[in-house]
Amino acid sequence: MELLARMGIANEVPEIKRQIDRLRLVLRKSGARFAEKLPHPYFTHWNSYVGLALEENWKSPLRRINDLTFRSLLILYYANV
Repeated sequence: MELLARMGIANEVPEIKRQIDRLRLVLRKSGARFAEKLPHPYFTHWNSYVGLALEENWKSPLRRINDLTFRSLLILYYANV
């Protein structure tokens, strides 16, 4: 999503725009922090070695929240939301 938003097509493709709108609502409901736990392997296997995670590990819930919030805010920023 971040790369699609950076390309400037996020608002041009309806499905991508819907996902970005959902992301904005999740952040708004949680006070601008991505605090939801996501059990999907796409999220549980992020790490700094593959370039997706900024934090060293997610053993601390705060580290997980920091990473997901940062990525979410990048997506919204590049999508001009």
